[in-house]
Amino acid sequence: MASVETLVTSILDGFPCLKENSLRRKITVTFICFILFVGGLIFCFQSGTYWIEIFDTFSGNWAILLIACLECISVSWFYGFENIKNDITAMLGCQLTRSKYFAFWKIMWAYVSPLVLFLVCLFSWINFKSLMLNDYVFPVWSNIVGNLLSLSTLSGAVIWSIFSLMKTVFIQKKPFKSLFVPDMGWKPLKKEHCILVNELHEKEFRQKLNEEIPNQVFTFK
Repeated sequence: MASVETLVTSILDGFPCLKENSLRRKITVTFICFILFVGGLIFCFQSGTYWIEIFDTFSGNWAILLIACLECISVSWFYGFENIKNDITAMLGCQLTRSKYFAFWKIMWAYVSPLVLFLVCLFSWINFKSLMLNDYVFPVWSNIVGNLLSLSTLSGAVIWSIFSLMKTVFIQKKPFKSLFVPDMGWKPLKKEHCILVNELHEKEFRQKLNEEIPNQVFTFK
């Protein structure tokens, strides 16, 4: 249920028109559950045990670790730790982020976690062996399918990165570095948090606006 709800929430957030009324949401949830049901039929056949072994081995291996590593790097180094700190402050308050212990998270997110995740991922590549189930050795094509399954986990991040780059640089004609500053369209749910976000990100917002609309003076309230 948790994975289904995550998928449903992502689709509804990406296409807000689907959650305008309860009927559209119900149709969306029903369609997603039907697709997942059809996809799961392969595990009910006589060969289902072998398919489960392939999916279990390749669906949550090095690709998940690599995504987590890239998330730590993109948030801490490209978006900037100070920006994410401001966002956390806006949502959870200053008591957490102004504590001296918050430096622990900076060290973990920016240095320790990416390094450990990359090393674990590297060792999984080095120690890769052909898939086996008891005494049965899977054919070569099954390992190819399994690795393609792992790569499909990365496809969302790669495709969206390329899309964002093309849209920002070539279509909207914005500078490349605008991809790594807080977006003015992002805001928390509560109004008081929105005000705090504007105050915390005022410098970044003003710089971004001045790049897009030069010779103008902007104030944030």
